[in-house]
Amino acid sequence: MRVFISGYFGFGNLGDEAILEAVVLELRRRHPDAAIAATFGSEKSSAARLQLEVVDFFDLDGIATSVARAHLVLFGLGGVFMDYWGAASAALFREGSAGIEAYARPALLARMERVPAALFCGGVGPLRTPAGRAMVRMASEAADLLLVRDGSSAREILDIAPRAKPVVAVDPAHLLAATGDDRRRAAASLQAAGIGGGAVAVAAREWDFDIEREALVARLARALATLPPDVPLVFLPFHCGAGTDDRAFAEAIRAALPGRTSAVIHPRTGGEAIALFEQSSLVVAVRNHAVVFAGCAGTPVVSLRYDPKVGGSASLLGVEDLMLGIPELDRLPETMARALATREAIAARMAAHRATVLSRLRGAYDLLDGLAASPRAAESPSPEADDHLRRLESLEQELVRVRSELRSIRVTLRDH
Repeated sequence: MRVFISGYFGFGNLGDEAILEAVVLELRRRHPDAAIAATFGSEKSSAARLQLEVVDFFDLDGIATSVARAHLVLFGLGGVFMDYWGAASAALFREGSAGIEAYARPALLARMERVPAALFCGGVGPLRTPAGRAMVRMASEAADLLLVRDGSSAREILDIAPRAKPVVAVDPAHLLAATGDDRRRAAASLQAAGIGGGAVAVAAREWDFDIEREALVARLARALATLPPDVPLVFLPFHCGAGTDDRAFAEAIRAALPGRTSAVIHPRTGGEAIALFEQSSLVVAVRNHAVVFAGCAGTPVVSLRYDPKVGGSASLLGVEDLMLGIPELDRLPETMARALATREAIAARMAAHRATVLSRLRGAYDLLDGLAASPRAAESPSPEADDHLRRLESLEQELVRVRSELRSIRVTLRDH
């Protein structure tokens, strides 16, 4: 069986790399002979470690070829179907584009090639633009199976595609666990940084949609300063690549806490992050996958809900009472204190919820196995998908005509 996976891999985001690793490991456990290809940006260490065939994220021809060769296409992994930074439907089949359209096109290509396709445990929303909503609707209606990671994603899909049938699953990274090697590397990193046990781990990102960067740094630093003076801090950057770098943000918070023992440790894999969390007394998460990894580690987590996905992850683990909105940052000191005072009870609560999470995830893979075992290669595309594809072809033709007219106008204006 050949599987093609499309997602935000190879761009320095630890959460997305962890999703890919978890999916690959489970697919190979269930299908040992599976040959797996995945899209990658410039950072390809996961591809080498997991022995994957690399398809350049920006190579439209390469992606189309990989889809055509596949027996199964997985798309939309992670939180890629959102349009905080806008959306451009005109770029849907444009070489080199990297917005929301890049994650919708594998579903449309799979439909054209009669290859079974699944939106696999992905996050959907917020979708604020007409173009973003239209592209996700087309991808949803072209897919054979819609598995989303939380209820808010299912509601987003139903809002734009009322006849769709999304199934609520969970983030695939919940299946990850720290290995012995992960724990040895984590222990060595902590020792090298002079950090003992019981540190508070912090995974924080910039988020300038609701609060200025400087204000977020200052408020997080003020809250962390209320921890007992002998509690060290370990900052874990989760994104160190395209677009943003959590290391600079972590260093800004550290600079505002000059008297506090602290270190920045960059985990190479999700397993290493989980191992570092296992050695921590508490996780403060301003990254969604920090919540997920805290669940894997069994460590209490206080989270900041900068995006709906954080609320979904905290709810799944039964720690929504330890989640704060950005306007509630002033409550972070007392929330951390409460979490530290009741660590054992919170850990037990998280473990009980995690059993349900893993059961739901196994069910998602069972559905995927069913799709792989019953390919619809001989079926005709649905009328909705055919209609969308005809509209896409018409749009492409119209864009060619408009560009030609614009070039003529420019030539005329230049000549005059």
